[in-house]
Formats: sequence, structure tokens, C-alpha cells
Amino acid sequence: MWKLDMALIPWLTILYLLAFLDRANIGNAKIAGLSHDLGLSTSQFNATLTIFFVSYSVFEPLTNVLLKRLRPSRFIATIMVLWGLNMTFMGFVHNWSGLMAARWFLGLTEAGLFPGINYYLSCWYKRSELGIRVVRLPPNHVSVTKRR
Repeated sequence: MWKLDMALIPWLTILYLLAFLDRANIGNAKIAGLSHDLGLSTSQFNATLTIFFVSYSVFEPLTNVLLKRLRPSRFIATIMVLWGLNMTFMGFVHNWSGLMAARWFLGLTEAGLFPGINYYLSCWYKRSELGIRVVRLPPNHVSVTKRR
């Protein structure tokens, strides 16, 4: 089982970390002058933060339905390619409406990552083995403490 862990968990951890870095990177962009470059007010910047979570919340249940129709490997690969394209095109944003659209599509593409990876792991592990693997992934491992 440890060979399977070594084959799956590191790659899935990298995907989670990249998604988190990408999600939180807008704060770094603001410090680097995003608001000034695009002429954003405080309320406009806050709206760009919020629209990500709106689309994420709307599309997560829909991606679960799509996940049932596609194989997990193809589903995850598809959302990763779309996510990469979205991030590439986010570099070409010149105004607030473009940033809002890019953040909306970022939420759409990231909405399927967490359920997709959990479903993918459930295809490889038994129910009794799945819990410890899911807990080891970055969004979950911070809140878990080891009892001695």
C-alpha cells in the first residue's frame, strides 16, 4: 500500500498546494500594485475576492454530477488544463471586469478539484484506508493533531 501512497499522494498534494497558492496569490498581487495598475477601488477589489467563492460554491455541486459521468483521471486532467489556461489568460487582464471574469472562471475550474481528488482516491483505496489518505492532504492536515 505504501507504493500506491508514494505514487498518488505527492502529486495530489502538489495539486492542492498549487490551487491554494493560486487562490491566495491575489493578496500578493494587491501588495505588488494590482489595485493601482487596474484602477481598483477597495470595494471592487473585495468583489474580485468574493466572486471566486460565489462561482466555487455554485459549481461544486455541478462538478460532482459531472464527476459521476467522467472517469476521475480525465476529469482532474480536464479541470487542471482549464485552470492553467485560466491562469495564463489572467495575465492579460487590463481592467476590473476582466479580473472579475477571470476570478469567476478560476472558481469554476477549482470547484471540482477537492471532490475530484477525493473521488479519485476512493477508486484506489478501501473505505477503511481512505480516511487517513484524505487527512494527509494539505487542506486537512493542518487541523489534525496526533494524540500520544
